[in-house]
Order: sequence, then C-alpha cells, then structure tokens
Amino acid sequence: MHINPVISQKENDILTKSYLQLIMHTLKMYEQQSGQLINKEKSLFYLFNKAALSSVQMVEEITGFCKGSYPLTYLGCPIGHAKKKKIHFKELIKKIQNKLKMWKGKLISYGGKAVLINHVLQSILVYLLLAITPPKCVIDDIHKIFAKF
Repeated sequence: MHINPVISQKENDILTKSYLQLIMHTLKMYEQQSGQLINKEKSLFYLFNKAALSSVQMVEEITGFCKGSYPLTYLGCPIGHAKKKKIHFKELIKKIQNKLKMWKGKLISYGGKAVLINHVLQSILVYLLLAITPPKCVIDDIHKIFAKF
C-alpha cells in the first residue's frame, strides 16, 4: 500500500478545521473546570503573513478570535521571526520614560535615584534580556535616559 505524501488543500482544510475544533473543545473544558472564561475580544491568533484569506476566515469563524499582526508583544517582549529593530522596543522605552516622569517631580536624593534605577528600571531590562536580545542602540538609549534622570 502506497500513501501519497501530498495532501490536497481540501484535505488540509478538513484536518485544520478538526484541529481547531479540538482546540476550542479543550478551551471550553478548561473554562468549565476552572470557572475562568476566555475573553474572545482580547484573544488573538497569528498566522504567517501569506496565509490564504480562506484560512484566516476559517480560524476566525471557528475560534471567534481576531487575527493579530506581527510583531506581537508578550509580557513586554516583542516576539516575531524578524530581526528586532529599535521600533519594536518603543513601548519598553515609553514605559521607562513614564516611570521616570512619575519620579521626577518628587524630591529624591541621588542615592534614592540610583536605587530606583538599579532595582526597578534595570530589573525590567534584566527580565527582557533573559527573553530576547535588543539592538545595542536600544540599550544605549535606555542608558542615556537613566543618565538624564
């Protein structure tokens, strides 16, 4: 008996549809067992950019989730297959700047500022660096922001 390794698009769609239904069934079981509900308005799915429109529509129809676009950010880390660029770290830099703005109006000694930078802001960087490697220009920009504080 010879099995053809080539799967037709229709067979692939049937397998994908079955797989998605199984995933949704598993999520429904999780909801029932845990009492926690999945917020479909906040849930996204990601496909490669050249995915067929029919595939995107099928996933949206079965899951009720919207299609997300890259780069996505998970726990503050940009995730994607492309080389990380400065623009991918815009939110991180903004987060650091916002924290510094909150502290700037307060009367904090130089020692207090050093403690805040070392223990609060740099912990954000350590967490990020464990997950990904940002470009050197991002690290340089963050250090400049620290120096101005």
